[in-house]
Amino acid sequence: MRKKFLYPTLVLALACGLFTAPCTFAATRSTCPKKVLDTGTIEGIFLGVECGDFCHAGVKLANGEEFYLLASEEAVKKAFGAGTGQRVSIQYQLEQFWNEFAGDCDRTEVFVSGKKLAK
Repeated sequence: MRKKFLYPTLVLALACGLFTAPCTFAATRSTCPKKVLDTGTIEGIFLGVECGDFCHAGVKLANGEEFYLLASEEAVKKAFGAGTGQRVSIQYQLEQFWNEFAGDCDRTEVFVSGKKLAK
């Protein structure tokens, strides 16, 4: 009877470990080097910048989805001026870095540059 429950439990534990291990990443600052993982460009309607602990810029894409990324308020104002609603193109990087506020390794899109597009 004991073996009847032991084998399925071991198989389940092994399977859970195999499926969750690739989903975890660095848990300490020393194992979370700051690096660029990817780059990209998006186009859409500029929604503006909102600041709290960090500043985020928003863009509404052609498919209706809203895309938000970390951005310096000054850099966004320099690229797009004041106001919202203009068509823009944004170059961004997917960066990995140690998040001091959360105390964990974070990955997020970060504003690099942008320009207004003709209507």
